[in-house]
Amino acid sequence: MLAAVDSRLASSLAGTIAKDTKETEPVRTAARGITQKITKGTTFPVVGSFIELSKAITFARKLENLGRVYKPEIFLTENNDYGVTLDGCLTLEEAVK
Repeated sequence: MLAAVDSRLASSLAGTIAKDTKETEPVRTAARGITQKITKGTTFPVVGSFIELSKAITFARKLENLGRVYKPEIFLTENNDYGVTLDGCLTLEEAVK
């Protein structure tokens, strides 16, 4: 719930717990997972749009072969086109890069 109100504070708190050697490993692992979820953004950088699924798959594979950090994902749009995004949800800063 804290992430909905103040994501920076929530991320900082979860990061502190993840590094706290006094905490049990399951608690630290959960905190790392929370940190990763919080740092994921809400921006979908669409890098391609295709009428045919096969063309979207071909494009996504080309992107994967470039060895970039972000994994392409394909989704069906409301207009029945196939959009190719980079790694689903990113922060705005990541998406702009």
